[in-house]
Amino acid sequence: MTDQAISNAEKRRDELAKFINEAQQQMDGWRKELARVEGWIKDWHQFAGTPEPDTTHADAVAAIVSQRVPNTKKEVVAKYARKIIEERGEPVSRSDLYQALTKLHGFHIKGSDPEMVLSTMLWRTRDAFNIVRLAKGGGYWLKERPWEPSGYDPDDEHIMEMADNRDPVEAERGKKEAEADIFDNLEKIGATK
Repeated sequence: MTDQAISNAEKRRDELAKFINEAQQQMDGWRKELARVEGWIKDWHQFAGTPEPDTTHADAVAAIVSQRVPNTKKEVVAKYARKIIEERGEPVSRSDLYQALTKLHGFHIKGSDPEMVLSTMLWRTRDAFNIVRLAKGGGYWLKERPWEPSGYDPDDEHIMEMADNRDPVEAERGKKEAEADIFDNLEKIGATK
C-alpha cells in the first residue's frame, strides 16, 4: 500500500512540475511578444512625433513577467535523464536529452547555453545517478553498462577515467554559466548595489 502512495505522490509531483514548466514556456513567449509590442509602440511615437504615454503600468507588468523561474533541480533532471537513456537502450546525445527533458517532460533548463547547463547538471550528479558522457560525441550512457560501439567498458579504469572527465573547454563554459547565474541572483536580491 505504501508503494502505491509514493508512486501516486511522485506521479502528481511530476505532473505539477510539468504544468509549471509549460506555464513558464508560455510566459517566455509572452515576454518576447510584450517586448516586441512595446518596441513597436515606442517606435510609433518616435516616428509620429508624439510624446510617449506614461509607461508605469507597462513597466510594472514587465517587472512581474520578467521574474525568472529557477531551473529544475539537477537531481530530478539526472533521474529522468537516466530513465530516458534506459528506455532508449543506447547512448543519447546532449541535444536529444535536452529536447526530451524540456519538451516531453516540461523541465526548465535555462541559461546562455541551456544544453551546457544540462551537461553541467549531469556532470555534477554523475556519481549519484551513474551517467557518463562517452568520448568523441558518443552521447550519455549508463556508467555500469558497457557500450561496444564506442569501446566503453566500465571495468576498464582508463576508459572510465576518460568518460568521467569533461572537455576543459566545456568545464570552463559551465563555470562561467554558474558564475553568471550567481551574479544574476545576487542582483535580484539587491546584494550587488
